[in-house]
Amino acid sequence: MEESETSADGGVQPKTEAGMSRKEKWKAMKKMKRKQTRKEIALKERQEEEARPQDPQELINMEQEEAKRSESVRILFEERERDWIEAMEIRKRKRIEQEDEEHRIKDLEDEELFCKQQIKNANDDGDDDWEYVEEGPAEIIWKENEVIVKKKRVKVPKRNKD
Repeated sequence: MEESETSADGGVQPKTEAGMSRKEKWKAMKKMKRKQTRKEIALKERQEEEARPQDPQELINMEQEEAKRSESVRILFEERERDWIEAMEIRKRKRIEQEDEEHRIKDLEDEELFCKQQIKNANDDGDDDWEYVEEGPAEIIWKENEVIVKKKRVKVPKRNKD
């Protein structure tokens, strides 16, 4: 059941029938006006969309918006990169501090062991068959404001004076 006809000017005219009441005609006319208004609005929007890329001012605005967007993306990337680099530096510092602490503890343990060996060797004076000879170059250890010189001592049997 078709209720309208298209006129030559592109507008839509309601189909009038002799049997239609005034109320039905009024509703049909209102419906046709709404339909025509929607068509005109859609046509205007389509024409604006087509004209937008051709407008130099609109092109400039679009380029500026794209530049702003890319700048904000770049700044966000740089901030994240800076945060990541800082985190890596903190990890590196912690790892170096931990290694230094382990090295310091190992040096202290070695020094204690060396002292214990010296004390033990000093207590072993009862063995006259042995003498202690320094072997190789001295080891110099720098700790803060302290200099420690270690010499490796080797227990060697004494030579007979015969």
